Amino acid sequence: MVVLDKNTYSSWLKIKKDYSGYTVDKNAMENWVLKFMYKYNTQYGWHKFKTHDGRTKKIYGGPYGWRISKDKEMTSVKKMLANGTTETREPYWREKGKVYDGVNGDIGDTYVEVDMGAQTVYYFKKGKLKYATSCVTGKMTADRKTPECVAYILYKQPSATLSGQGYSSDVKYWMPFIGNVGFHSAPWRGSFGGSEYISNGSHGCVNLPTYAAAALYKLVSQGDPVVAYY
Repeated sequence: MVVLDKNTYSSWLKIKKDYSGYTVDKNAMENWVLKFMYKYNTQYGWHKFKTHDGRTKKIYGGPYGWRISKDKEMTSVKKMLANGTTETREPYWREKGKVYDGVNGDIGDTYVEVDMGAQTVYYFKKGKLKYATSCVTGKMTADRKTPECVAYILYKQPSATLSGQGYSSDVKYWMPFIGNVGFHSAPWRGSFGGSEYISNGSHGCVNLPTYAAAALYKLVSQGDPVVAYY
């Protein structure tokens, strides 16, 4: 809960020299809005997550989560001051997660978990493990390692051509979750899991056996959280 009371906003008001009214210290008002944004925003911040095997991880960054609209909140506060009114309401959200304070915080109980240390992908629905598969993530170099993040399935595409410097690959079951990083089939690989990713990993994507990519493609929905960690 955020309370804007007289003790707070009175310090923003400055009486004009001719006593004809007052001005509002916009910097002080903005700092107040930023303070509660910092408290309640989760997007691109820290997320606490309980892994498939019971560990608690703190993961930083990624586009999944809740984010307050600074512009809408500033406009609302200005209006309340001008009219002398109060409001009891939800914040004006610019971005929303699945839940705010539920299982795994704002992640909820339906998500894709990528344990990059174990090179395994898990899909949970309503708290129940529905699917698991070995994978190969990005090669462990600065330009190719798969990022730790809390992101979400951006969209699903049955086939795609992925290209970059020195490569072009036709893949099936393309499910991007952060930038140009996503899940997809990798039929050129003979094995998955283990330590393959360290020296022979992908360009950043999560490579899956074709059958596993097909299974995951059927299970996930656009917007499902993706939690990736080492």
